[in-house]
Amino acid sequence: GHKTAPVREGFVLVDAWRYAAEGAVPWTWDRENPHVAASMEPSSRIDYVLVAPPHNGPRGHVRAVRRIGEAPLRGVWASDHAGVA
Repeated sequence: GHKTAPVREGFVLVDAWRYAAEGAVPWTWDRENPHVAASMEPSSRIDYVLVAPPHNGPRGHVRAVRRIGEAPLRGVWASDHAGVA
């Protein structure tokens, strides 16, 4: 990848979150979740979707990216962290 040493020729992946809506909350390990708050750790991103950059040919493109499982459902949190879709 382009952020690794040494660079692997022809292999580039970028973080799909680059394409998230401006102002979208990026944290997948979020202190809004009581399981995370109990850990005393700060909110951060621990889940990623990596994709080839748009100029790498006709392999598709990111149309949207968002967090999933970032809120409780009927009072129950699905996990201690959110995912990325």
